Amino acid sequence: MVCGSKCFERKKKSCGGFYKSIWPQHGYSITGVVNYKGQQLLRMRNPWGDHREWSGPFGDKDAVWTVDADMRKALDFKPDADGEFFIPYEMVPQYFARIEICHLPFLGEGNENRKSKVFEGKWIRRTQTLESTNYLDAASKILSQNTQYRITLKNPDTEEGKCAVIVALMQKNRRIKRATDLTVGLEIYHLRYPNKLPEPLTANFFKKNQPISGSGAGAPLREVYNLFKLKPGTYCIIPCIYNLEGEEYELSTNEEEEFLLRVFFGNIPNVNEALMTSNLAPRRKYE
Repeated sequence: MVCGSKCFERKKKSCGGFYKSIWPQHGYSITGVVNYKGQQLLRMRNPWGDHREWSGPFGDKDAVWTVDADMRKALDFKPDADGEFFIPYEMVPQYFARIEICHLPFLGEGNENRKSKVFEGKWIRRTQTLESTNYLDAASKILSQNTQYRITLKNPDTEEGKCAVIVALMQKNRRIKRATDLTVGLEIYHLRYPNKLPEPLTANFFKKNQPISGSGAGAPLREVYNLFKLKPGTYCIIPCIYNLEGEEYELSTNEEEEFLLRVFFGNIPNVNEALMTSNLAPRRKYE
């Protein structure tokens, strides 16, 4: 659930500055609703995650928190500069113009059976250089150490007789760190005989097989996603970071960041997280 703040006018037809530390025309998450002894409060969070928080009644610096120890304990109050704060319910309309409610899994008629899986992972910075001058050999070696996610699709749900799957990869905490977005993407491999393959997949597999599909590797974006229509079978999904070298996107080994991987599907597949290690996979170029 998200609240959109109003445009606070200083002059006619202008929208500048902020009021009581609420940033104008900005989105805030609603993280909780409480009723303490008749006082209705919303717990909200500025996604920037810093000191720019509500400075009005029940804000982190309000004296009410030093007076009422029972309220501090009941509401688990922590005066951290993390963007989260309490605000009286009756004051919300004064500073916020709209509320949006989002249900990330599928909504609407015909989507009742849609399910989702969410995984959290991390790209780990590598200090070693690629030993091989052959890019395919070097990339295959690192791919074998990447985080790998296997999904098994059984029941087709499209007119083409395929399984519809949406895969989304999002970078975490880039805004908190004031860092620019990385160029990220996905690579998907078909596992023809999954029971005969090791978990995780080895470098030898990546030398002999190309990804059948993927997403991203074109611009630095916070999130990349795509709808894939795949034949029934078992697949391996690998989140990737890329660097642009000339006209080619190549494997990056010098970035470290957390990510969120979401898989949406119509029929319940067996989603298996094969390995939680670093995952710096390239947009492969083949020699």
